[in-house]
Amino acid sequence: MNEPDRSHERTRSDLADRLIGHREVLVARIRRYLAGAGAPTGQADDIFSTTVRRTDMLAAAGKIVDGLSDDSLLALSSAIARNAAREAGREARRERRRAEAAAEGLRAREPDAEGTASPQGSPLTEDLLSRIDPEDLAVIDLKLRGADWPAIAG
Repeated sequence: MNEPDRSHERTRSDLADRLIGHREVLVARIRRYLAGAGAPTGQADDIFSTTVRRTDMLAAAGKIVDGLSDDSLLALSSAIARNAAREAGREARRERRRAEAAAEGLRAREPDAEGTASPQGSPLTEDLLSRIDPEDLAVIDLKLRGADWPAIAG
């Protein structure tokens, strides 16, 4: 009976240990990538976890060889992190656009003193808009545009 090949498991474990050992360096790089992409730098730990998972997936598929140097490992993980940070930046920009559109939609629907729609919201509206989470604003915008709840939930 043949013994299963455990080299991938050793490689995966070794890579994970090495990445965790370089965590501070990688998280600092990820924060710079996020800042450059216009995304919240608070996502750095999540992207580090994603980087470790994606590196593990590559090792599990046999695409990373045993004996990879630390410099090569850092370069690979930095590329993975940079791509994840770019995606986080794109998502942050989409979220800001949705929130801005929702806020504009709410302002446009607010009547002014004469009862007609006002292009500029009142101080009360502006105060409320500043307190609403961008995701909630996006839901409000969808509802104001006539979407039903099942469509919004989707």
